[in-house]
Amino acid sequence: MTATYSGNLLTVNVQVGGQSITLTTTINLPNSGSAPYPAVIRMAGSGVPIGGAVASMNFSDGQLASQFPTRGQGPFWDLFPDSTVGAYAGWAWGVSRIIDGLELTAEQNPIDTTRLAVTGCSYAGKMALWAGAFDERIALTIPEESGGGGEASWRFMANQPETEHLEAAQGTGWYSERLEQFGNADAPKLPFDQHSLVAMIAPRAVLAIQNTGIDRLGSEAGGASMRAAAEVYEALGVPERIGFSQAVASGHCAFPSSQNADVTAFVERFLLGNESVDTNIMKDSYTTDMSQWIPWETPTLE
Repeated sequence: MTATYSGNLLTVNVQVGGQSITLTTTINLPNSGSAPYPAVIRMAGSGVPIGGAVASMNFSDGQLASQFPTRGQGPFWDLFPDSTVGAYAGWAWGVSRIIDGLELTAEQNPIDTTRLAVTGCSYAGKMALWAGAFDERIALTIPEESGGGGEASWRFMANQPETEHLEAAQGTGWYSERLEQFGNADAPKLPFDQHSLVAMIAPRAVLAIQNTGIDRLGSEAGGASMRAAAEVYEALGVPERIGFSQAVASGHCAFPSSQNADVTAFVERFLLGNESVDTNIMKDSYTTDMSQWIPWETPTLE
């Protein structure tokens, strides 16, 4: 792998065997602060608004796989010809290569790679969550409206057929072919659920932004899953590093101003280093009984 940085353009070249791929992204610098800057990587150019002294760059997912791919067909699978692997694995791999490129060009680019965030909305919200789970160099993960395949529990959504449940996920190239053996009736047999994906981020920070105005996003399933993942953070003694915020948005990916303060709190604390900011944020409109799944007192590791 090689990388260059010139004129705010980061170019990363990766070769695997006889195949190669080029990933590019433009780094947009903030109007305040000084280098090296914290930075947010936006999946497919989407995600929550982040202002202040934070640089930004877009992750162009199409450089690896189309938004609605045929599993096994596309640049990522040209490098790794395994038709059982879904696009989210490839996209997360690509985000990590962008971060590799930042590290390889550290003497030229203005980014502090110890203060990186990822965000994205809808299918790109899932992408952000996967990237945050699989790369420990990402300090803050903010998925927006990620629904099924994001932070929302498959088991919970199996009883909410109007949501992005397992039946809806079957056959898409986003996920591993192995997911196709599980339908809603088989949800209890899943060897994991999406709270496990969220918990992989621990002890790093994660804030899920959810829209209760769209049933398909499985808002209650998202809240329940985040509460389950919070048990891991509680056990690690860092409950302030996980949060979720639910509100009714005017449309899909139409981030409401009522959630600005929640995002700002996590950015201030985990990207800008203000430890005095309160990030104990768990906001929803549901009264989900978690005792049926969590009938224990969570231990802490001290």
